Amino acid sequence: MKNIVICGCVRNCEPYIDGVFENIKVISSYCNVVKVIISYDVSTDKSLTQIDKYKTCFDIDVIVNKNKLHSERVVNITNARNSYMNHMNKLTTHIDRFIVMDFDDVCSSKINEDTLKKVFDHENEDTFQKCCITFNNSRYYDFWALSLEDYVYSVWHTNNPKKMMWEMKKIMTQKLDECNCYIEVDSAFNGFGIYDYTVFRHLRYDCNIRNTKYNTVKVKKLIQNGYNLYFKGIDCEHRSFHFKAKENDGKIIILKDSLFQPYCGEHASFLYV
Repeated sequence: MKNIVICGCVRNCEPYIDGVFENIKVISSYCNVVKVIISYDVSTDKSLTQIDKYKTCFDIDVIVNKNKLHSERVVNITNARNSYMNHMNKLTTHIDRFIVMDFDDVCSSKINEDTLKKVFDHENEDTFQKCCITFNNSRYYDFWALSLEDYVYSVWHTNNPKKMMWEMKKIMTQKLDECNCYIEVDSAFNGFGIYDYTVFRHLRYDCNIRNTKYNTVKVKKLIQNGYNLYFKGIDCEHRSFHFKAKENDGKIIILKDSLFQPYCGEHASFLYV
């Protein structure tokens, strides 16, 4: 079985902790979960108490952030993700892959074991080498982290985010319908990712808009298609992380299969009315 570290960020996630750890228990039947690393920002609920209940089941390290939180939520998440990356890199245990999962409603519904089995089956090892594996959902929501085809730029730094999301959804849906197993993209997350440790271990998250990290040809095509792009602000932290991986022969894929039940939260809900 593969040695896996599970990483996540927690702030005010109390209602979802039990569901997330029930899914971690299922995951642990398909791999060897050697550590759970949680970056914790001080909360107003009992998230930490809920996490402590599972220390008898799993080897859990909680990194408590004692610094003042930034006014921008994504900056705090970026710092939290880099904290678990730094912590994981100090572990002496052999690690094959690490899983990044959200500890909120996104990953608290019952996990699809058939999809997990597909990833961890031995015959699929060659298929998923050097990959970040993410997953489809019938109500896919994470369009800020998604970059595919010419749509490489942040949707929230354009003059028409909703139009761009509609167009991205149409392309992604068609490609997933037509593929056999997965599609390759420039960036994706959607709440849960399985990462090749060798490819991704030395990378860090960055939420700053940096013109140099975007494919200039694709950016020009977006502009030609009528989009105005804003080159200042806070980007999704996953995008630069995945771009860096692709520079090191890593692949970012979206598996055709869903890992969780249809997402019914507020994110991108207008796409599914």
